[in-house]
Amino acid sequence: MNPFTAFTLFGPIIALLGFYVGVDVMFWVGVVVCAVNLFMNLASGAMRFPFLPLVFAWLATFFWSPWTLGVAMGLVLWTLFEGVLEIVWPLFHSKGR
Repeated sequence: MNPFTAFTLFGPIIALLGFYVGVDVMFWVGVVVCAVNLFMNLASGAMRFPFLPLVFAWLATFFWSPWTLGVAMGLVLWTLFEGVLEIVWPLFHSKGR
């Protein structure tokens, strides 16, 4: 596993744990880690335009209220999806197997 995958998954794990345990500070720290991850993807050129993260954030506003929580949860869910995809994608697309 790539060490950057651990950083990608750190944010959503902390955020979701904080959300379900009810520790707001832990939730928002996880959201900040997810935002930093998205910023680094954009700054490095790994992602050109954050279309899917914006779609996740917009859709999440329909499930969580207030809208700021919805946007944060959308970012967390996008980052979780991205982290899981970083693990699963090479398993199905490795050469020589």
